[in-house]
Amino acid sequence: MYNALMPGNIALFSRPHPSIAPTAYYDLTGTEVPSWPLAATYLPFRDLARDLIVPQHGVILLENAPFDIMRNEIVAFLGRAAKIVQCPPGSGFHSVHVNYDRNLGKAYNVFVELDREEDAQEVVQSFTDYQAARGYPRRLRNRQVKVSAVGQEELMKAIFPRVKCCEFVGTVPYVTQAKEHESAFQGFLVEEELRSLVKFANKPGKTVFCKDSPQRPYEAMISLLAKYPWQSNDIYTLKERDMLFYYVEKMARQLLGQIPAHQGGAFHTRLNAQLLTELVVVACGCCGFNSNQQAHLVALTDGFLTMQIPISRLAFYAPFDCLAVHPGAQEFLVEYFTILIREGTLREDLNDPQWLAATIAAYPQARARPFGLYSSPVGQTRGEMTLRAIGEAETFEVSRILKTVLNYATENPQLHLLNIWSHPQPFAGPY
Repeated sequence: MYNALMPGNIALFSRPHPSIAPTAYYDLTGTEVPSWPLAATYLPFRDLARDLIVPQHGVILLENAPFDIMRNEIVAFLGRAAKIVQCPPGSGFHSVHVNYDRNLGKAYNVFVELDREEDAQEVVQSFTDYQAARGYPRRLRNRQVKVSAVGQEELMKAIFPRVKCCEFVGTVPYVTQAKEHESAFQGFLVEEELRSLVKFANKPGKTVFCKDSPQRPYEAMISLLAKYPWQSNDIYTLKERDMLFYYVEKMARQLLGQIPAHQGGAFHTRLNAQLLTELVVVACGCCGFNSNQQAHLVALTDGFLTMQIPISRLAFYAPFDCLAVHPGAQEFLVEYFTILIREGTLREDLNDPQWLAATIAAYPQARARPFGLYSSPVGQTRGEMTLRAIGEAETFEVSRILKTVLNYATENPQLHLLNIWSHPQPFAGPY
């Protein structure tokens, strides 16, 4: 069983978080009501991009590869000794990126990521030695392919060709000042590209460049998700993140409908459950999508995936735009903090009684919500805010609520503070 949100991806974070310990809940609550400073260190709702480490993998470029080449053919061509990166780590899906024009639907060269730059150089040297010994380069099908080592910058520019006023250093983007008569940075994606991607995916075999490789638009989306600079959430907006998720969901739904239609047909080896699984696994491994979005994708594709992707049972109810459950966080701990947030927004002794009565009268369903009356601390214009700014506002609001609850419980020992064993039904969300 592979968990896209847990085992492999934990290694991508700067340090092990206390919430992932098997005994985290008991360590925090074992003796008494925890203090806020202690609870803060265990808080599982986080802006994951802030903790992310982005490895700088080596990259090789394959020029003149057949336009309809399959990615597993590329893996076989490079040989078993090539240390190709798996994305996400431990998933079995290889970081093979076919350079795809999202406006024309045309495939160009192929990029492959390897563990280290030294590994990329070794692969290139093996191809050089082969050609020196035989007098001709190795062939991929009937084509002579040129293999060279390149930097992450070239790969990023190939995947994000329309980004303006932005320079990549490795995989890290840096926004630059717009020159005269030049448009300023407006994000990494243009919606027109994503619409075209959906259009090409919707008509497999009916376009000149996709007739023999109908899977290519989906692979292009997978590469886009894998290489999107999620860690730089101080320069992209909530609007762009949500736009990208909208098209990811649309393509997943589209592929769901295509899989039964092409079973046993000409495209059944290319449009299949394995491709759908890779799309969902990579999307759920993106630290830019919140828990609710990840849960939505998993539920949408339930029964079609070739791997199980466990998620928190509270993920569907998470009310955050940016914050997400830390990968591997102990479920008891997630539920405990959820209960505290619910208590902090629904208890009369912690809120203005008149405000609380009026709000519950307007939203009677709030009492049944796992997170109670928690609502976004930013306004309706938050779409234009950066995801980092939203994450900071949400972290501040969650911290304020939890601090109020825990301090009040500490100062009033007679207060019965609910925990995961005493919480009345609905018990922090259904089983």
